Amino acid sequence: MGCSRTLNGVLRVNPFSLDSVASAILTALNMSLEERKANHARRYNYVLNHTIGRWGVTFLEHLDRATKLGEGMNYVQVGWGSNVKLMGLRSDFTHLDEEIVTATYRKAERRVLLLDYDGTLTPSDKAHTRSKLVGPTKAVKQLLTSLSADPDNIVFIMSGRTRSTLSDWFPVDKFPNLGLAAEKGLFLRWPARLEQQCREDLRHDPALRKRLCDRKTELEQARQAELTEKANLTSESRSAAFIEAQAKAAEAAAAAAAAAASSVPAATPSARASSGGDAHLLVEEVLAPVIDLDWEVRCFPSL
Repeated sequence: MGCSRTLNGVLRVNPFSLDSVASAILTALNMSLEERKANHARRYNYVLNHTIGRWGVTFLEHLDRATKLGEGMNYVQVGWGSNVKLMGLRSDFTHLDEEIVTATYRKAERRVLLLDYDGTLTPSDKAHTRSKLVGPTKAVKQLLTSLSADPDNIVFIMSGRTRSTLSDWFPVDKFPNLGLAAEKGLFLRWPARLEQQCREDLRHDPALRKRLCDRKTELEQARQAELTEKANLTSESRSAAFIEAQAKAAEAAAAAAAAAASSVPAATPSARASSGGDAHLLVEEVLAPVIDLDWEVRCFPSL
């Protein structure tokens, strides 16, 4: 109960944990008479002094104070998931000085960069974002690669997009140290250098750790083989191979599009209008196969 936070001397328990309830009952039964009386006195006096009438008057006073403070302020949404809040900014609010931010960045030994995707790394036009999957530009990819390559940086992209979409835009072999939070943080793909320390599922599952290690080895071998193959190709054969690869990719894309058009009904964004800014989440097509081994599912236990 919420009131347990304000009452001193109570034994707080998680009602869904039988061990916690049993332990609290045992503690109460073994409590001395003097301690019971002292705890009851604290609770009794608090309840008598904090009546519903006092709560109502205090609430109205706080509401009036907040109304006066809020005049002339601009409100923006901050936070993530269930922690979203409105923050009031004064009308004379200005952005941080770029030189100060740059100097502080260079002096910092550790930096955590959390970047929202839609509207931050992409255009903020919601209608455009819903009607088309806006992928990252070449410049954005280069900047993210540079930032995440710095061992003193922890870079995460926060997005409501699906794992499939983010995996297609930021493949793990091309962005090994870029963290991704897909579907509002339900799924996390940790930077390679942090996986072993931060992934909860790896801590308790040796078999999963081995499978992930094997996958990293396969990716590294494939990358080395690709580099070797490129190094062995002459300029002429490289051009021929590139043209052939592009032709095959175009044929595969056309075949996939034809198959999708014949088997999957067209998405109707208008039917999803009630989703607000996350409408694109419900109408995205599967762009890339999702390798579950790369992602941690964030399951939060009930309180």
